[in-house]
Amino acid sequence: MPTVRESLRVSKKPTRRKGITAREAKNEDYVTQTVEQIKSLRYRTFADQKPWLDGEGNIIWSQWRMRAGEVVFSQNFETCMGVVIVFNIGIIMYEANQDAQCYPEFADNFNDCHLRSSSQAWLYILNMLLNGIYTLECATRLYVERSAFFCNKWNLIDSLTLVAGWMASSGMNIGNVAVLRMFRLVRVVRAVRVLVSIPEFYLLITGLYSSIKAIIFGAMMLVSVILFWAVISVELFHPITSRLDFHQCERCANGFSSIFAASLTLFQQIVAGDAWGTISLPLVEAEPWTAAILFWTAMDCLTSCLTMC
Repeated sequence: MPTVRESLRVSKKPTRRKGITAREAKNEDYVTQTVEQIKSLRYRTFADQKPWLDGEGNIIWSQWRMRAGEVVFSQNFETCMGVVIVFNIGIIMYEANQDAQCYPEFADNFNDCHLRSSSQAWLYILNMLLNGIYTLECATRLYVERSAFFCNKWNLIDSLTLVAGWMASSGMNIGNVAVLRMFRLVRVVRAVRVLVSIPEFYLLITGLYSSIKAIIFGAMMLVSVILFWAVISVELFHPITSRLDFHQCERCANGFSSIFAASLTLFQQIVAGDAWGTISLPLVEAEPWTAAILFWTAMDCLTSCLTMC
């Protein structure tokens, strides 16, 4: 006879469709587990129990607080807010394009530019309306969660971006208003939840998240390799390139004049694959022995790039 624990363990296994291979079943189980893990990024602790019930199942919240909690704790509410956030991101992009048209003519007197986003009344009204929606959302969450509101990192991010949004919309001369407006872009992280119904998308997200550490260390190795060869390039290549006549290239003669310039040149030529022959070909033609060093430099940098793939 199976024990109670074994029976519960069996009952928790996801049901599988008939007529599928073992690999398809494994992939289907992984999709199901992934969706369940990220289905509620903000309220994972409320997945198994309702916050308005105590350990014995008794209601401890007021009726209005419980109804508000059912709304803000739901995935539908998160999806609706995600749609609002995506719309807000579009408005921010439009404002950035409008403000960019004021440069360089109004670089010193930006407020005199009639094309700036702050001069358009409909944008001001729309931003105030969006800030009002965000304020109502935060106020509702604060009413429902009380002191637990400040223990959730998503709530803190929303609160900080809300304050920055009100400061930017009100035109307060506190620091750079454009920088304050950029804080609202943090909300795009929450907008990803709009795609919660697409499991394949979240498989890509979880795969990217698991590879972030490898990407970071690979990038550090690439920077180290570039700096290593930059030192060698400054010592060996700059005495040659500084005396060469590069046609239609102003920085080529100083491409290896310093560690920073050499690192920038190596990144441009090898990593970005941009104009490798502009400096390298005249260098090799002038001193053929430099081809061996350029070859090993390219191989090391490309190997470091492949480690991040």
